[in-house]
Amino acid sequence: MTKKFKNDKDLSQEDLKFSDETKEIEFKYLEEKKDNNLTGQEKKPDNHPQAGVDSSSAPALLPEKEIVIPEVVEGFFVEKKQLDLRPSFQVPLKYKRLVELKAHLCEEMLTILHKMKPKMTAWEAIDNLYNTGHLVPDLLAIEGKKNIRSLRRMLKSYLDSGKDIGVLVPAYHNGAKKNNIVPTETMNALLGIVLHPNEVSIGSAINAIVAKYRLSNMELACCPRTMRRALERYRDFNPDKWTLARQGMKAFRDMIGLVISRDSGLLNVGDVWIADGHKLAFDIINPATGKPKRFNLLVYFDWASRFPVGCDLNLTENSQSVKCSFRNGGLNTGYLPLYAYQDNGRAFKAKVFTAHPEKHNLEEELAGVFYRAGTCPVWAMPYNARAKSEERFFLTMQNNFERLMTTWRGANVTDKPAGLMRNEKWINNLYERKPLTIEEFKQAFNWWVYEVYGKTPHKGLSGRTPLEVFEEGNKKIDPARKINPQDLNFLMLSRDKKKISNKGINLFGLHFWDEKLVKHVGQQAFIQYDTLNLESILVYTESMTDYICQAQQITKMHPLYRLADDPVKTKAELDTRMKQQRRIEKNTKEALEYEMEQIGAGSERFNLNYTVKDKLFNNTVLLKSPEKQAQKSIAELTAEHLNSEDETFDFSKKQKTEEEEILPKIENFGFNI
Repeated sequence: MTKKFKNDKDLSQEDLKFSDETKEIEFKYLEEKKDNNLTGQEKKPDNHPQAGVDSSSAPALLPEKEIVIPEVVEGFFVEKKQLDLRPSFQVPLKYKRLVELKAHLCEEMLTILHKMKPKMTAWEAIDNLYNTGHLVPDLLAIEGKKNIRSLRRMLKSYLDSGKDIGVLVPAYHNGAKKNNIVPTETMNALLGIVLHPNEVSIGSAINAIVAKYRLSNMELACCPRTMRRALERYRDFNPDKWTLARQGMKAFRDMIGLVISRDSGLLNVGDVWIADGHKLAFDIINPATGKPKRFNLLVYFDWASRFPVGCDLNLTENSQSVKCSFRNGGLNTGYLPLYAYQDNGRAFKAKVFTAHPEKHNLEEELAGVFYRAGTCPVWAMPYNARAKSEERFFLTMQNNFERLMTTWRGANVTDKPAGLMRNEKWINNLYERKPLTIEEFKQAFNWWVYEVYGKTPHKGLSGRTPLEVFEEGNKKIDPARKINPQDLNFLMLSRDKKKISNKGINLFGLHFWDEKLVKHVGQQAFIQYDTLNLESILVYTESMTDYICQAQQITKMHPLYRLADDPVKTKAELDTRMKQQRRIEKNTKEALEYEMEQIGAGSERFNLNYTVKDKLFNNTVLLKSPEKQAQKSIAELTAEHLNSEDETFDFSKKQKTEEEEILPKIENFGFNI
């Protein structure tokens, strides 16, 4: 049953039956609407806001600005003027459809009131048409049936606001119509607490204000629930200020500020490689110590195809890791990029990359490697993660690859697995945390890149897979850009200075040996190596002028080969090492013998005569003994004897005779003395 009006301002409470005239109006409206549906266009007055617009569709949110409204529309007095119908209130997205349907209903009611008389009969027809589903049935399905009072109130609000659709938003959402205003002083105090980098919660701020007023014997003009709603409305309608004050400029740029989108489809494969480092969130065994450690993975990433081309694994992000990753990318693809778009970290901006060829210092043999390789380095904007699309690749890798590792540590502190929490003995006994070796990681990562990530359709590539785009683009690379792998070794391999011993060269706890190192034992040498392939290293002299050899990695032998897992293989390897040892000894002896022969043959031509007067070792006595008379006579006789040829001289007998002559006999008491 519908209700009739007492006058133009109110409606009667008495019940009325539909008259034949009302039914006739309804019939005419339905017939006219049916004809409009057939023709596809409803003919409306020239001054009607929706003249020339299909009535079956909801009105636009922004009608034309210049609209002439009649001075009087059956009891509703509106000034005749030009109206700006742009909404003064931002309609929430969740209520957009509802507001459009309500505005459409208001326009339909204005059409019926404009065409049909009397007014009471027209309102009864509107009520019946709406509640029976013939007038805007979608709105009926959402909000249900309405009486004439509700319909008239809706139309009055719509016209009083100058057809502002903001008044049609449900009252429970439109905060301006709620009686929950917080006093300015209280609201400022609340905002002073919550708009702070400490990110104080809304509840804590309200508790602090309530305690302040209580301790000051002041009365609050609103309840805590009202203050909460006021702060939540401020947060929802001022996300820019809320985010900037609480989380800083970086969060504002990431979540609120304008995002500048770039179309990577304008690039070709091989034009730009992006480089960035990522700290792995699981453990890998450090070959130098044998203990598990979190390594840093540095990846060069083709921008056009979103596919990794070269990687390097190191404990820290340093210039050697950058060079090695860049070299691996060149060896993998067979060419180098035109531009290298890199992070702003210290490792990427080292002089070995930034030095221009014109300013190249010959003493720094590795300076300006990018320019010398034909690649122009470019650095991303500092503190702007969105500038490098590789960050999204690392997130995908972390979720789809790193989380599958048994030694996963979590993306952050709050994401730690249960096994790393305190007193989790049961779950640690249930799941074994076994770290990977470097070789195992390389195999697993290669498999994931080429078999999982590379063959997964990518939204940024229009549904194509990264590997498909990468392989297709490689076929279009100019052959002139192809490179020789040897040309990259000196520029890109990691370098270090090591001492050569009889055990070889020690690098990361591994030993490298070649027979040519025998001649350089005890000397310092420069080595070049690839951290992802430690099977061999290149060895140069200390001055980096001469190449010595490519030393191979050797492993330590089992103390007793009979106890080894494979005694036959261990014995064969031991025999090989001993043969090598004997061969080195033999070659060294032969080389020395040949050298000694050359030395001996040369020394025969320079025989020296040692018959010279001794002038250096004249060891004469310092004090001579006095000569006796007898000795003088003996010397004279000796000289005479030597001059005679026939007489034989008896030295002892002659000496005795001389003594007898010199010492005459003396008789004394009958004794001959």
